Amino acid sequence: MRWNCRIIAFGIAHVKTGLRGSEALNLSPSSVEKFDRKPVLSIVGKGNKRRLVACPERLTEKLKAFAFEKKIDQGEGFFPINRFRACEILKEASNKAGFTKTIYPHLLRQSDAIERLRQIGNPEALQLHLGHSPTVIAVRYLFNPHPGGSCQNQPGGSV
Repeated sequence: MRWNCRIIAFGIAHVKTGLRGSEALNLSPSSVEKFDRKPVLSIVGKGNKRRLVACPERLTEKLKAFAFEKKIDQGEGFFPINRFRACEILKEASNKAGFTKTIYPHLLRQSDAIERLRQIGNPEALQLHLGHSPTVIAVRYLFNPHPGGSCQNQPGGSV
């Protein structure tokens, strides 16, 4: 596998923002915004509903710098791959990292949800962050986190 900044950014964007696979693949420089002086990603999710997703400042800085360096246009995607290739990349990366669990895009989303809920303890805030319609979907992370916890509990360190 040829490792590059885009592959690494794809994985980090997933695990640090909890985006759906399709949402991560559709990220572009125009997705990176500020809200109340804090970095966010403007996402169009299921049902063409727009939402703002909190994003670590370091990640937004890296994405902006990458777009500038590679001359990526505002509407051009950071990750010009399809969802099948994204799954292959994550599988190859998890094998290389020594994870015993198969890593796939939705597991990264679930890992973010579990960690975020542990930190904030507010299912309604998690619901908004993930773009879930019914609160009950977000609440399930309180009572039944993904078997084995998050990706961050895997041998070989955190994702």
